[in-house]
Order: sequence, then C-alpha cells, then structure tokens
Amino acid sequence: MKSMTIARVIENIRIADRIYRAELHAPDIVCRCQPGQFINVYFPESIRIFPRPFSIAGVINDCIVLIYKVIGPQTTLMSRWRADDTVTILGPLGNGFTYNNSDYKPILLAGGVGVAPLMFLRDRIAEKGIEPLL
Repeated sequence: MKSMTIARVIENIRIADRIYRAELHAPDIVCRCQPGQFINVYFPESIRIFPRPFSIAGVINDCIVLIYKVIGPQTTLMSRWRADDTVTILGPLGNGFTYNNSDYKPILLAGGVGVAPLMFLRDRIAEKGIEPLL
C-alpha cells in the first residue's frame, strides 16, 4: 500500500561527479519497500508540476536510500538538500523484482545510476546467504 509522507533528509552526499546519495527518514514507507520499487518525489510547482520517480537503492533502519544524477532543475534542487530538510514523497510504488531461491548464483548487471535498484536487490539476496555476481 502506498502512502504520502513528509520525509526528513538524514544525509545527502556527493559520491561522484554529479552523482548523489540521499537518505530520507520515512519509517511509514520503509517497512513496505521491496527491491525494484520506487518513490515519487514532489517539488515546488515553480520547478515541476508533477512528481518525479526515483528508484529505491536500499533501506537502512527507517531510511530510504536514493542514488541520483544531477541533470536538470529537480535533481539540482535535490543536490542542495541538507540534513533536517523535509521533502514530500509517495511510495513505495511499482511491483518490484521477483527472485526465487534456486541453485543458480544470480547475476546482476546494470550501468550508471541504473544500478540503484539492483543494490537493494543485492542486499536482500545477501540476507539469504547468497552472494550474487556483480
């Protein structure tokens, strides 16, 4: 079940050229997140009328982790988020990935910021004692 909430920015750090990692405190959403799902981030109407989707790269305690690349006005605004800022989000959205426990070692392949949802999947697979090939 999706829900809209006001998330608090825990941290937002630059990890590479124009690539950021944000942690958003959103316990009401975190408890339902699955690998492959996403959230919608809402911006002031002066920047964008409609929300923008971002893949969930993982969950840490009560926080959603996002990995994003600064390429336009919305992500430029996100890059300026500071600890304790608030942001409106909706989620989790989407069906997520399916993975069955089999005798085969899973292979996870992605590039750029497309790797974000696979990071979450890798973590969940590793929780089952299986180390995927990256």
